[in-house]
Amino acid sequence: MESSGKTLFLQQLNSALKGGVASDISDYDEFVINLGKDKDLIVRAGKDILGSNAFVNEYEKLCQEGDVIVYLFDISKYLNEEDLDYRRQCNSRLELIYDYGSQYQKLKNITIIGSHLDVCNKSEREAKKILYSQLQNKTYFKLLENIHLVNVTNKRAVKGLIKPIFERFA
Repeated sequence: MESSGKTLFLQQLNSALKGGVASDISDYDEFVINLGKDKDLIVRAGKDILGSNAFVNEYEKLCQEGDVIVYLFDISKYLNEEDLDYRRQCNSRLELIYDYGSQYQKLKNITIIGSHLDVCNKSEREAKKILYSQLQNKTYFKLLENIHLVNVTNKRAVKGLIKPIFERFA
């Protein structure tokens, strides 16, 4: 989703990436993530896609070709009762990702990250509880098995996600 911290998250994973905001579709080069104990994971070159509606058509290709698929959204906006449009957009994208993930047998490769936990007026536990209750009857509820709520500006918090997201692929 737009302004969810996708580019910043990617920069936190690979400090060699240039700072700034994603514009349209930005390519990034292959890089290595150290998982500790002499265990490295090579992240293939890929694309950082702007979160606007204009690029939703790229999701199928990402789900088809990606080994690891990470979808970020702003949990603070999602839980804001005054921004139901944002919630609807997130839900429709989650459904799309779930459908493509199912189609290409990649559901286990999908990680959902709710960013901006630091500005959310709920604790992580409360936010997850609300999210689960709102989505429990949706076909894409299964995606929440691999959800993390974090502050992506906190490098330590992002580093804490590396093993849960990537270790199974090393």
